[in-house]
Amino acid sequence: MAQGLYDNGYIVVYNEGDQSIHRDFLDFVGGVEDIYHTIREDETLYVIARTYYNSSSSWYIIADANPEIIDDVFDLTVGEVILIPRQVLVT
Repeated sequence: MAQGLYDNGYIVVYNEGDQSIHRDFLDFVGGVEDIYHTIREDETLYVIARTYYNSSSSWYIIADANPEIIDDVFDLTVGEVILIPRQVLVT
C-alpha cells in the first residue's frame, strides 16, 4: 500500500492560468483482512492511519473508504465505526 495521495492525480489548468491538482478517490476490494475501528475522543485520521498503516500520511485511504461517514476529515464523530481497508484497488 505504498501509493501516494496524488499518484492517480491530474492537474487542472483554468482559463486564468491558475492550476490545481485533483485526484480520483480510491476503490476498495472488501476482504477478510479488513478491520473496523470505533472512533474515540480526540482521535484524528492521522493517528488512526499511523496505528494501522504505520504512516500518518495514509489518512486519505481511510477517508476514501468511508465517504458516507467521514464528511469532514477534521471533524470525526466519536462512536462512529469506520472501515480500515487492507486492500486498495488502484484504478
